Amino acid sequence: MAQLNFPSGAIASTTTADISAIKIRKNLGRPGVIAATTVASVGALGKKRSVKPDPIAFTCGLSGTLKRKLKFPPGVITSTTNSQVKFFLNVSPAAPPKGSLYRADLSTLLQPGSSAPAFSGSRLVKGDLTPLSFKIQGQKLDGLNAEFTTKRKDDPLAAPIVKSGSAVHQSDPAVDGQTKIETVMGSFALDPGDTESFPDSEVELSYTLKFSDGLGRVYTVASGNFTVYSAG
Repeated sequence: MAQLNFPSGAIASTTTADISAIKIRKNLGRPGVIAATTVASVGALGKKRSVKPDPIAFTCGLSGTLKRKLKFPPGVITSTTNSQVKFFLNVSPAAPPKGSLYRADLSTLLQPGSSAPAFSGSRLVKGDLTPLSFKIQGQKLDGLNAEFTTKRKDDPLAAPIVKSGSAVHQSDPAVDGQTKIETVMGSFALDPGDTESFPDSEVELSYTLKFSDGLGRVYTVASGNFTVYSAG
């Protein structure tokens, strides 16, 4: 076998490595050790002996599994955690508020000793403007908003009449200094356009007055029935 002696010096080579797995073997603060499994391919340079000087480069492959351990000095590892809060629900207990709906405007309800008629059982003329007002009492009323919904009993598929948001004028809670009971008052109206398309016969409707905060608290404080009829 022919032998070729190489002079002393560095021989260039290229090594590529794919790290397939890393596992933490010890606590990084002791110091830590990380074990990695690497698959490596090594290229080499050589010469072939011939009659005349004939340098030739060739590549040989070497594949295998290399396990190595990396030691880290004690230090601090920083991590970032992102959290998204969808909503916050106040879970502290509070009794549901109580209230009533009246067939009167708010100015009448605010008069001392007022005896405004309850709305349930009312008879309304079709196409009339009908002012309504409400009063509720309880605790932790802040954030609760009123929504009035009424539906025709003779036509379940008819669109309900809904009063909420800017259609409802509502006061901030007023707190009694002695009892700590909060009071909220407000008003809205059934507009002529809400009932003018009704038939000339009597139409009976059901209604609910609810208060909610959009975060899970929903209270029905009043419900009942009323009738709309044609005056002509």
